Amino acid sequence: MKRALFFYVAFVVLPPEFAEALPIALPSQTEGFKLDQFADVAGIVESGQVISLDFIFQNSPVRVVERSTINTELILYNGPHNPPNPNGDFPYNQYVVFGPGTLTRVVLADGSFVTPFQTLVGIIVTPTGSAGIASNTLFPNVVSFVNGFHYDLVLPNDGKTLFAGEIGVTINQVDEPGVLPMLAVSFLALLFARIASFGRRL
Repeated sequence: MKRALFFYVAFVVLPPEFAEALPIALPSQTEGFKLDQFADVAGIVESGQVISLDFIFQNSPVRVVERSTINTELILYNGPHNPPNPNGDFPYNQYVVFGPGTLTRVVLADGSFVTPFQTLVGIIVTPTGSAGIASNTLFPNVVSFVNGFHYDLVLPNDGKTLFAGEIGVTINQVDEPGVLPMLAVSFLALLFARIASFGRRL
């Protein structure tokens, strides 16, 4: 009696958080707001795929104390900023609108992740939707060491090519009561800083 052998091929689809990430260096900072522009994503064609980016502090992890917050915002572009004009980059045609499933997490020095307390996908209104992503992370532990930030970005399926991007990071080193109001204030401060940065050029 002959036995038929069946071979099963398993196709394993890894979730976005396990996708290979593109590393991008961030200058070290201990407190306050910094905006960094980068061209590491240049040339990637948007086809509805997930791209993963790891923004890592260059020299050493950032030490944050209890009840500190870190706010981040990320924008990608299909083209350069507009020439100097009263409206800045408006109507933001070159800003990339991320799809559902886009997320960000804080990467700790031990390799573990912290999920932001608050995340907003879509912070700038464009003709095709709201672009960018902003997040706010609260650290309840006495001391944490942050390596950087991991993003899984769902790109649109429009055939456009990425040109560059920028990430803003605000570190609020606090150890005082009344954290929730401070979270709201710091989150608004990040968005206002984003608006004020429209005039910057690559």
